[in-house]
Amino acid sequence: MIENEEETRFGREAEETAEEMTGRNIDAAVEEPECDESTSEDYDEEPCGGPATDDDDSAAEDEDCELQDARRNIRAGALWCVGGLAFSFASYYFTEAGGRYFVATGAIVYGALQAFRGLYVVLSRLRREGDMQRFRTTLLAAVAAVALVGWLTAMSYRVVHVGELPKVDYEQTVECDSLRLRAIFPAGFTEVEHEYTPETDSSFAIYAFYAGGEDIGMRVEGVLRSVADDVESIEDIYDYCARRDSVYYDGGIMTPTAKVEIGGRTMLGSSGRMADSEGWIFSSYDMLHDGDLVSVNIWHREGMREDEVRRISDLFLRSVESY
Repeated sequence: MIENEEETRFGREAEETAEEMTGRNIDAAVEEPECDESTSEDYDEEPCGGPATDDDDSAAEDEDCELQDARRNIRAGALWCVGGLAFSFASYYFTEAGGRYFVATGAIVYGALQAFRGLYVVLSRLRREGDMQRFRTTLLAAVAAVALVGWLTAMSYRVVHVGELPKVDYEQTVECDSLRLRAIFPAGFTEVEHEYTPETDSSFAIYAFYAGGEDIGMRVEGVLRSVADDVESIEDIYDYCARRDSVYYDGGIMTPTAKVEIGGRTMLGSSGRMADSEGWIFSSYDMLHDGDLVSVNIWHREGMREDEVRRISDLFLRSVESY
């Protein structure tokens, strides 16, 4: 009996112990595991690729660099455009009539493309940031700048391409009161332009007027009171004209300086090429006029029919007269 009671008590204690252990295991299984606090915080706050603040700073720096590059492109492009246009104007301005000049098309186009590339980046940035007021202001300024560059380019093209200048369909009679000289330019030429170089201590006053056609151009130049009193005929200035022509025709003399008679007037004539005007032939005719030296320069493209050149030249030279 005693043994049965002990066995019963022992069995009851074993069952309670088993129940307690089972309950503990269940609680341990249900309870959330503890994590390392520092590890949990690092996992929650640090995204893949590094800290968020570092990414933000890097992105801001990239955008700032992109904007700075864009502004540099705009400035550099504008300088290329303006420089190309200025060079084209200067090249034409300092080239003698009929001479070779250069148009900096490459610099102008390169500058325009570079400026547009920078402008696109700036406008995109302003639109992305929602700054529409600055976006519109920048866009209007860019349109105005493009219009100005386009106008200057068109003017440069018209100035340096004589073939694109408007021609007149009538004869042009030009009179110079200071020289008391008259000349008639044929129809189909550009409008006659005038030049005047005032007298200085070391040079005489010079009056000139000229016009050009598609393949031929003419210029009349008078040097006021440049002939010495002892000069009586055109032969007396032969040496001077021959020396001048040897320098003037630096591409080679075709017809040496010689006396010619056109329209009943005796003059000295010559022809040749200029080194910087490939494809053109130049002729010069010198005559005396009341103490003034009058020179008529005619230039035409190589390949132009000689009889046509002679006809136009003779017609023009006959029209040069005093009044």
